Amino acid sequence: MDPEEFAVALYLMKAARSGVPVPTVLPANLVPPSKRVAAIPMFAAAVPVSWPSSSASPPPQAPSAFASADLEARRKEQNSKAEEELARRRQQIRDEEERIKKEADER
Repeated sequence: MDPEEFAVALYLMKAARSGVPVPTVLPANLVPPSKRVAAIPMFAAAVPVSWPSSSASPPPQAPSAFASADLEARRKEQNSKAEEELARRRQQIRDEEERIKKEADER
């Protein structure tokens, strides 16, 4: 844990002790500035944290191909896991229905 994370943890502990409910998800305003880019990696290439002070604004940058490919790979992996879980649950339901039917037939 680095000093910024420690400071946030200490703040949340003090808030909890005073009766303030602790959030289940860290609000954006409590994410330390150095962690904000890491907290949203898919926007890291497209949204800079701060620009150098100048009168001309820099041109917008498109997300890198690497970020898009990484996001697509994660999406496919999550979909695959979800499909596996769905198939497992459907099989559980079928097994339970068979067990109930078998018990009913035995009576």
